[in-house]
Amino acid sequence: MSYGSIDFSYRFQADSLNEKEADSLFKLAQHLITVERKYEEGKRLFIKTDSIYQKLKIYDKVIASKVNTSVCLFLLWQPPEIQKVPIEQAFEYVQYLGDDHIDVARLYDHYSRYKYKAQAFEDAKYFKLKAFKIFNYLRHDQEPGIQKERFNNLLNLASIEQKLFNYDKAEELYLNGLNIAKENQYDTATIYSSLLNLYLVDEKYNKLEKLLQKEGIKSYSKEDTPLFDVFGIESTKASYYTITKQYDLALKTLLDFQEFVATSNYNKHISDEFIKRRLSHVYYDMGNYEKVINLLVSVDINDKNWINRFNSDRLKILAQSYYNIGKTKKSISMITEAIALNFDTQNSPADFHSEVEINKAKFKNLALLKALTVKGDLSKQIYESTTDEDYLNIAMNSYQNVHELIKIIGSLSEEDKFMSNEEFKSFYESLLDLYHHNWQSTQDSNTFFKALSVCDESKNVTILSEIKSIKQSQLQKSIPKKILKKEEALLKFLDSVQSIFHSRSHIKLEILKDSVEQEFDRFKKKLKIVAPNYYDVRYGNGKPIEQQIKTRFKNDNLIEFFFGNKAIYIFNVNGELLQFDKITITDSLKYNINTVVRSLQNRNAKMFKKSSIIIYKRLFEKYIDLNKKNKVILDGELHLLPIESLWVPSKEGSHFLIEDISVVRLNSITQNFTSQIGQTKTLLFAPFATHDGFNKTKLSSSKYEVNRINEILNGNVYLDEKANKDKFVEDASNARLIHLATHSSINKEAPLNSKIYFYDNSNLEPSQKYLKLEELYALKLNSDLVTLSACETGIGKEVKGKGVISLSNAFAFSGVKSTVMSLWKVPDQETSILMVSFYENLNKGQDKDEALRNAKLHYLKSTDDEMLKHPFYWSGFVISGDVSAIETQSNNIIIVLGILLLLVLIFLGRKRLIKLFK
Repeated sequence: MSYGSIDFSYRFQADSLNEKEADSLFKLAQHLITVERKYEEGKRLFIKTDSIYQKLKIYDKVIASKVNTSVCLFLLWQPPEIQKVPIEQAFEYVQYLGDDHIDVARLYDHYSRYKYKAQAFEDAKYFKLKAFKIFNYLRHDQEPGIQKERFNNLLNLASIEQKLFNYDKAEELYLNGLNIAKENQYDTATIYSSLLNLYLVDEKYNKLEKLLQKEGIKSYSKEDTPLFDVFGIESTKASYYTITKQYDLALKTLLDFQEFVATSNYNKHISDEFIKRRLSHVYYDMGNYEKVINLLVSVDINDKNWINRFNSDRLKILAQSYYNIGKTKKSISMITEAIALNFDTQNSPADFHSEVEINKAKFKNLALLKALTVKGDLSKQIYESTTDEDYLNIAMNSYQNVHELIKIIGSLSEEDKFMSNEEFKSFYESLLDLYHHNWQSTQDSNTFFKALSVCDESKNVTILSEIKSIKQSQLQKSIPKKILKKEEALLKFLDSVQSIFHSRSHIKLEILKDSVEQEFDRFKKKLKIVAPNYYDVRYGNGKPIEQQIKTRFKNDNLIEFFFGNKAIYIFNVNGELLQFDKITITDSLKYNINTVVRSLQNRNAKMFKKSSIIIYKRLFEKYIDLNKKNKVILDGELHLLPIESLWVPSKEGSHFLIEDISVVRLNSITQNFTSQIGQTKTLLFAPFATHDGFNKTKLSSSKYEVNRINEILNGNVYLDEKANKDKFVEDASNARLIHLATHSSINKEAPLNSKIYFYDNSNLEPSQKYLKLEELYALKLNSDLVTLSACETGIGKEVKGKGVISLSNAFAFSGVKSTVMSLWKVPDQETSILMVSFYENLNKGQDKDEALRNAKLHYLKSTDDEMLKHPFYWSGFVISGDVSAIETQSNNIIIVLGILLLLVLIFLGRKRLIKLFK
């Protein structure tokens, strides 16, 4: 017997063993893996008992053997695809036992754990519920082991709900588990730790405070509680007290924990330096900078726990603390030392004023990024207090280095994440603020385009971050595995060669460096052909942004926003006109943006119009051009605004902005529009045309919608069970136009888990019913237009300061030129009316944005009910990307007839010329 590429065969005579002897082997195998930790030997015995039980047709024990084989594979660090083989084989035997057997419950339970580890949380929940249903059925069984398994399943299910951001359900399950634990005298520390963490993440501080006062957690014994739970409880308490500014309690919690660790055997697992780091952050938040300095200066920096990143963090906090107490020179010394940790001695910057050369850094990581950020912040503060231009230049150079480093880190698989949302916003806001300062005094176009380039490149950081979060197995579906591996190997080799060359310059090293750089350049040229969108996000297209604007947008009016913590930065390029403005974010501005968004969905016309006029005048009126296409790159909360719905005043009377212009959204100015070659197929999907799904309601107008569009475009219609995920994945790569009349959902907490839903029923696993955003990134599409006439498709979550992560980004990366999607749940009937009109206009040869605009205008003109003219019913659909007209059968005929007419005219003209010369 073998699993995957690994042979787990075991020679024996199965016929010579009976059930009793097989049971003895099974118990021995359990002992080997649980007590002696001999996983390889245990695995071999489970494979043996598996075969014996199969011969004897004892199917519950076959399942148990296969489940335990999978456990061994996990403990032996085998790849997930190997671990799941025995589990999938075990499902073949469920039919012999029925869905109420304990070993079937254990099979579902184990498969749920496998799915959980694979981060397939919806599938994990699906199988956990199947297991829990059986455990509930068996709950009257008095065997203690079964009751404990049911209890553990309950806690596992709570953990899954938390991962899915279903916090209320997770809380309900944890509290239920807590009651069961008390009734049966089970350990409660794990549940208390989980509940505290849940309340902290969900920001339910009142409940967290009440829980801390309960006797079970107030007086729990650290000595009798597992270290992991002690750490979880005390760490969460310290975080909560710090967030709520109960600093004395935060300090007491950490100091008590420090004393407990020091006097126990746990000091091998949790270092004193780690606790000092936590303490230093509390003291810093308190403003007790002297205490921070005393604490961190005493740390042994030779300890392995402080190598590079942690020591860099220590020096960063020290630098800020010294500056805050007026010791600027000491502060400069600390941050210079923090930066130097990332360089070999000979390549390290000589002093604070020396330029930092990123390409010579030994470590291009988050430690260097944060040190350079602090250097920029520190220099900016010194400039603001002294007006010394040298520090302004140092700040600018430091921030520019951070920007370049962010892009480099995005190309390294070792770094799992970028900065936090607040760090990201704060950094880019600081850099743009310096550019704006220079722009105000110089009005220099170079400054303008440098600032715009930084702002626009930052948009790609979001996509790059998402790509890094996608499992490589997903990404390899659109980009060959060997290419990704070669890219990673070349990047590492090139970085090491460059680092050695800068530290020990030699003619042979120079030849090697040049050779590797040339090989990498050749590789990138091939990569651009194989995966153009991936290449552009990873490396950029190499053309200055000014040149790209002149080439691709010379007839358009471009407006780009950056939504910071304190200000909104607005860039406008309209021919020769350049505008770069900074708009302070006031409480009034926030209120009016939120009011417009809320009133769009609650249909409060009066509030909408009042706040809409204010937003239009404050953020858009100055930059809108009524005579050009207005192409807009939004950011932050502005993504929630359908701009053309804004109510604008005029001499003739107030009206919706759509009556004057159409608005096109772009993900970024440098977004690549892939050329579609030879695609003619049109796909129309309506999975909920005539029935409710397992968890989704019927979209009663969707059948009419897709059939009517099909009459216009002559495509392929898939309804109900034919509109399934497999069919979409199979056909989408060959489609020019794709229309999805279905449900979708945006996960505002984890954007990669946002979904487009296809046909479903109770027999399908969750992942077979929907397409997740991370799967979209991995598809290789070639479409001119994808339309999602679905619910709430466009809104994502603001992640790392980069506006929203939306399905539009994923479709664009996968090769789609343009998308139409909705910002909220547009009513089914109005959706169908708008979509049919939109496609009729497309078929007439109108540009996509004009086709959508005219569909909306037609709706407004043909609707007599003033209530139904509210933007809620028509403005939710927005278009992004390349809005040029699509080629349809009708306008192809017009083109052919035009060519024939031109040939006739040329022929007749030629005959007249001949007569004239005669």
